[in-house]
Amino acid sequence: MKKLLFAFILISNVSFSQNQFTYNKDGLTDFVVVSVDGLNRIEVYNKTINWIKENYKNPDVVIKTSIDGDKVRIEGFKENLICIRALGIPTCYGGTYTITISSKDGKYKFDPSSIKYRLPPSEYNSGSVQDVYLSDGSAYYKKNGKIRSSWKTIPVSVAGLFNDLNLSLKNYILKIDSNNEW
Repeated sequence: MKKLLFAFILISNVSFSQNQFTYNKDGLTDFVVVSVDGLNRIEVYNKTINWIKENYKNPDVVIKTSIDGDKVRIEGFKENLICIRALGIPTCYGGTYTITISSKDGKYKFDPSSIKYRLPPSEYNSGSVQDVYLSDGSAYYKKNGKIRSSWKTIPVSVAGLFNDLNLSLKNYILKIDSNNEW
């Protein structure tokens, strides 16, 4: 009975509460769909492009693929994206992330696909690029389900990055044009 109840709660959470990203031993939430009622597909797409132009220093470099009125894929960079604790000392690395944003009437789909960070060259490595596995977070967790202490900031950082970007986009799309009041 407990297993059945647990399965129901898990399925309910997956099915009905996909408005925020979470990262756990199973990985990152695949995507979120955000309602932006009253806007058609083209308006959602155009506001997404404008959000990119206002929030990224070099939007033409950030935009990797664009299908007019449908979707855009971006690759952004963030300083101190991933922090790892070694011997009790946190070390942070900048990294890139890739997101596809698809537009439909009254909604958009925010779909992260990768995070990569580069280790600085040292006597132990040549500055290799490391992936954060979005579809499987088990490397960061012990068998008992508790997070490994050296990796404990990664799930929070990954989910936080995508939740912050998604909230920023949503707020931008839904804002009322205040240019008339200046």
